[in-house]
Amino acid sequence: MIATQDLIDQALAKLRAALPELEVDHYPANPATFRLNHPLGAVLLAYPGSNSTGTMLMGRVEQVRTVRLGLTLVTRQLWGDDGAATLLDRLRTALVGWRPEDCEPVVALGDRLLQEDAGLWWYAAEFACNTRLIVPIHA
Repeated sequence: MIATQDLIDQALAKLRAALPELEVDHYPANPATFRLNHPLGAVLLAYPGSNSTGTMLMGRVEQVRTVRLGLTLVTRQLWGDDGAATLLDRLRTALVGWRPEDCEPVVALGDRLLQEDAGLWWYAAEFACNTRLIVPIHA
């Protein structure tokens, strides 16, 4: 099983390599204070959580953990090569099918418009991958 922080770090590196013209960073701890200073836009990576299913087998617990990655795209353009629609396509191309360490390939779960605010377009996109946790039963 991959540690959550390791998955986030790998995803940030993947996105930075795939979208070098954008700011790519962690989602801010205080979103109300976020200001887009980049001339084109930003991709902000969050960890919205995970779900697990599991079974007990001979002396161990085996779980499949679906880890979600939440991306917020903030851009100044809605259409064109630097627009939200094109950049969302590029996010999907970068992540879908990518196989992080100790995980199954990443899949897209969906995306949606969050808001337009003062000329900035805010979109949310969510991706997920499965990893396995196997631990012995202990007291």
